[in-house]
Amino acid sequence: MEGTVFTPSLEGMQHIRSPQGEMLTKPFLDVCKLILPVIDKFGTAMALVKRDIGRNTSRLEKKYQSDPFRYNFLYNMVKEEYECKSAKGSTSCTNGILWLTRAMDFIVELFHNLLTHPDWSVTDACTDAYGKTLRKFHGWIASSSFTVAMKLAPDRKKFMEVITCKGDVRADMEKFCLTFPPYLEENHKFLIKGSSDMPKLRKTGFVYLGIVPPTGGIISPNGGDATPPLTMGDWCVGSSCVAGLFAFLSPTVELFQSKVNVFICSSILRVNPWNWFSI
Repeated sequence: MEGTVFTPSLEGMQHIRSPQGEMLTKPFLDVCKLILPVIDKFGTAMALVKRDIGRNTSRLEKKYQSDPFRYNFLYNMVKEEYECKSAKGSTSCTNGILWLTRAMDFIVELFHNLLTHPDWSVTDACTDAYGKTLRKFHGWIASSSFTVAMKLAPDRKKFMEVITCKGDVRADMEKFCLTFPPYLEENHKFLIKGSSDMPKLRKTGFVYLGIVPPTGGIISPNGGDATPPLTMGDWCVGSSCVAGLFAFLSPTVELFQSKVNVFICSSILRVNPWNWFSI
């Protein structure tokens, strides 16, 4: 039977595990890359997702290629970084695996929507998948960018015609949605376990409320990496986020007037407030 656009990924999944059942680095990354030609068919709508997948697979491949024997198993990278206390870094391989897995969660959910909701447009399928997967991890800027991009999704009929040029695409899409998620779930479980094994960070019980004046503005914070005392009126920026007016406040939105835009950025479960965008 002639293969479909999903065939390379499906064949690649047969090699993800070692004979002992461990996750192998190169085969897992290969499967993530082999689905990119399908993502390309969505056009501009998937440009941000494709960029993230490409960036994270490149980071992990570079690490793997530095010592293929040492990093033959995917989780060896994570174990090493937790031992060195570098797993929380934004450029760590642990972070790369996390965001690559989240992106693939989105892709799987998108294909699932296309299968189970034949009346939905591609934009509807993308929007629903994004809301169930990536949205809760994105800040305001990333979320807004994705929302705009997804409106550029192609017409459903034309998209399906493009990917069904050969083979039984619907059957292979369904097989992909059934076969790949267990690997992604294993990644999540391992990362959660690794995180729980790390020294516990101080929990404040508060929530960051970002208050952005209508006129905007960026003011860099004073101080270094140490936790500074934050009070109402302090300007600061996260490690990779939009600048805002932050404070340690109880999550009572009614405290603020409608003249400012209020959005909840992230629960504070870490010591360093400047790093709120990190995992």
